[in-house]
Amino acid sequence: LTDTVIFSAEQVIGSLNHKKILLVGLSEINRKLIKAFKQRDLFSLSLCNRTQEKGKLWAEQEGISFLPWECLNQWITFDLIIFGTKAPG
Repeated sequence: LTDTVIFSAEQVIGSLNHKKILLVGLSEINRKLIKAFKQRDLFSLSLCNRTQEKGKLWAEQEGISFLPWECLNQWITFDLIIFGTKAPG
């Protein structure tokens, strides 16, 4: 699935090199995507999560930026935004 997401993104916006990528949510798919982006030497990654403590800790462990939930309105500064949030229930 990660390859499909990355391929689709490249079809829409071209090469992801030097693109700012925002992943919203600490879901399993976003965790996999962060690893996949890093394997492709894409490191301009940011994570935004409602639970700041969990999101910030995970972002630090992965060596990526963390965007606090209350700053989500800065999404416009990113080239690619991926929403991979969990639905309750």
